[in-house]
This record gives sequence, structure tokens and C-alpha cells, in this order.
Amino acid sequence: MDREYLEGTPGAVWLRDYERDNRGVDPAEYKKAYLAIPTNIGNHPLSGNTTVLWPGLTREFQLKALEMMAAMEKPPYYDLIGPCHPWRPCGVYETMLKNVAPYTCRGVLWYQGESDDAHPEIYDTVLENLISNWRSLWHDELPFLMTQLAPFGAWLDCNGDKYPIVRERQERAARTIPGVWLASSSDAGMEWDIHPKHKRPIGERLALLALGHVYGFNIPCDAPELREARWADGKLTLSFAYGDGLQVRGERVNALTVDGIPVSGVIKDNTLVITMPEKPRWVELAQSGYYEVNLYNAAGLPAKPFSAEVK
Repeated sequence: MDREYLEGTPGAVWLRDYERDNRGVDPAEYKKAYLAIPTNIGNHPLSGNTTVLWPGLTREFQLKALEMMAAMEKPPYYDLIGPCHPWRPCGVYETMLKNVAPYTCRGVLWYQGESDDAHPEIYDTVLENLISNWRSLWHDELPFLMTQLAPFGAWLDCNGDKYPIVRERQERAARTIPGVWLASSSDAGMEWDIHPKHKRPIGERLALLALGHVYGFNIPCDAPELREARWADGKLTLSFAYGDGLQVRGERVNALTVDGIPVSGVIKDNTLVITMPEKPRWVELAQSGYYEVNLYNAAGLPAKPFSAEVK
């Protein structure tokens, strides 16, 4: 995104982080050191680090790789996101996007957020500014179809402990920014891979969102999202928006907890009902670690993760 859409906003923290980390760095020296690392030269799609293209790495392989990386002698600036790094703030925008836009485009499929866990609480604010930036650049109110971050257990030295915050902010963005919708990936992750290989379900769900919200087809296209958690007479009832045809694929509901204790429930009139003799305080679905949500609506779309106080 353009720097002006970060400055003077909560997203300016990314600029401050970059300036702090690069204080005293000589750009020429950094460029020389950066280009000396073979994996940093991405002129060929199969050069450098291609792990995201592989079927997936076992956890044992990852742990061994972490040991090797910790023991190796690293060249200068090895870990620094500096003046040549594609992840530097505004770098991709300045060198790529700004130079080719606007071109004919119907909308945007947005699947991103893994590297935002340093400041997860501002994800929705930064995303809203990015969308404003792109819509201004294209002179068009481009629709944005987002994919919620997929679950995983661990990948190299990352465990995604801040991802529940990012997911919540992604859902908030879809609720509050006009022309933005969110696809759920809550059943399509991989336990030991931050880059899940199950792409077809995600593509199909984004296509449904496009057909329903952009092209105007009258079809169910949104994943179930919790509307209310209410307790009465020994029953905790969870009701959902887009919950028509609510169903559990399996013997019990996965990744559902009440006050931190795993529970299940039964489907009744498109609600999920859990027997609770005493009123609980909190109910959550798929909030941390690796999970496979198996609560679907009639369109075959898995429920979005949630965390809610019981009324």
C-alpha cells in the first residue's frame, strides 16, 4: 500500500518498526549482502526457497532444519527486512502495483495475514486503508473477497498464537467495510504447514462469494457465523447467521469449548443446542492451535471461528 495510507494511522507502527530496525544501516552494504544470499534472488519461480510448493514438511524435518539454521554462520543482515527486501513497508506497492495499475479488474481475491501477527489488533484498520488505497488507484469500488487464515499447529518456529486475533479482525473487516466478504478455511488447514495445500475448497468458496455477492446469483454463499449464544433452562443454544441446513459431519462437534471444556451438542431447528445444567460464561469454536471444524451449513461451508460471552 501507499505510504500515505499508513502515516497518521495505527498502521504507522509498521513504518516505525522498519525505521527502528534499519537505523544505521547503509543501503549499499545491505544490497550487496542481500544479493549474496541465493534464496533472496527470486528471478526464477523455482529458484531459492520453494518449500511452499512442496507437499508439506514433516514436523521432524522442520525441527532438524531449525537446528541447522541456528548452528549455521549467518551473513550480515541475514534476518533484516531492509531496503531491498520485498516485505519492507510499501515496497511491493512502489515497485510493482503502482506501476501497472489501473488495469481491467473485476475484483480482488485476498488471502494474506500470516505475517501480520506482530500487530494483529490493527489488521482490520490497515486492511481498510489498503482497500481504500486500491479503490482510489483503480478509480473503482473493487469488491474484496477474503480468505480467513487457516488453522495449523506449528511451522518451523511459528505457532500462530496471535492468529485468533487476526481471524477476528478479518471477520470484523468483512462486517464493517462495504463490498468485503469472507470465506472460511476452518476445515482446510494442515497441522504442520502454515501454507495448507488444500486449495480447491478455498477456490470454490471464493467463487461462491463472487457469484452471490458480486454477480448477483441468488445462492447460499456465506459461511455460518455465530449470531447469539443464549442459556436458558439448562440448555445453551447457539444460533447462526447463514446457518440454514446446519449439520455436524461426524459423531460430535470438533473444537467447541464452553469455559475451556470441550463439549458437543445436537442440531435443532438450525441451532446447536448443548446441555448445560448451569449457565456458562464463555463459548468458543476453533480459537487456537490446529483444528478441523466440522459444523457446516447446507451449502457445505464450515462455520467461522468464534469466541462469545453467553447471554
